[in-house]
Amino acid sequence: MAEVQGPEVSGRNILADGGLIFLFIFLLIALFVFF
Repeated sequence: MAEVQGPEVSGRNILADGGLIFLFIFLLIALFVFF
C-alpha cells in the first residue's frame, strides 16, 4: 500500500506545482501578446 500511496502523493504535489508554474507562464505569454 505504501508503494502505491507514495507516488500518488508526490504526483499530486508535482501537478500542483506544475499547475502554478503553467499559470504563471501563461500570464507572461498573455501579457507579451496583448502588449
